[in-house]
Amino acid sequence: MICIQIGCFEALPFEQVKEWERQAIADKHDSRNPGREKKVERLSPPVALFAEWFLEEYISVHCRLCAQVEYRNAVNHYILLVLGSLKVMALARDDFAKLHKYMQDKPFQTNCTPA
Repeated sequence: MICIQIGCFEALPFEQVKEWERQAIADKHDSRNPGREKKVERLSPPVALFAEWFLEEYISVHCRLCAQVEYRNAVNHYILLVLGSLKVMALARDDFAKLHKYMQDKPFQTNCTPA
């Protein structure tokens, strides 16, 4: 049984309700759980927090000093400016395309940016 709240205190067009029903059934057959996906996205950390962990915990252990400097520069000057406020689980191709467009005048830096 599928139970989804689709509206509140308003009448919805029949075709819209049928389309939502079709989508819910398709999601169930594909073993998707939209409620769980929304919860995971909501609880996902922002890119800024993940970047802080990456700089402090990961690269300080796994990278040489010269690589650490490059990563810190890329994260602080490019990634945080463009993607810092987004949630990690909400990132999409369009977001990375926006980052690449922001960096279009720096092709070498774009290739070296950890995104």
